[in-house]
Amino acid sequence: MRTGYSLLILIGVFLMNIFFSYQIIKIVARYRDRYSFFLQSVVASLAWRGKEAVIVIASIMTAFSGVFVISVLEKNIEKNITQNVSLRAPSVYFVDITRTQVPEVRDRA
Repeated sequence: MRTGYSLLILIGVFLMNIFFSYQIIKIVARYRDRYSFFLQSVVASLAWRGKEAVIVIASIMTAFSGVFVISVLEKNIEKNITQNVSLRAPSVYFVDITRTQVPEVRDRA
């Protein structure tokens, strides 16, 4: 069920990005006479392509949103591990110790 919510959120973000990119193209196209020739050409091309340009821009915006969310989650997980887990976890782990080596390891610890 959580995957369903994640998918709905992703679709919602995509639709929101479609709306914003359409509005941005519309506003910029309205004032394109104020820009240089190069920017006028870019804006005219985006406005002329219509839905195709909006979907491409919304896809890029959604991808950047996903990268941002993943980076924030990574930092939060890293912060949680350094603040909480390191306080409760032992500082040293012994791996692959046989039963005959246990008394020697306890003496050293």
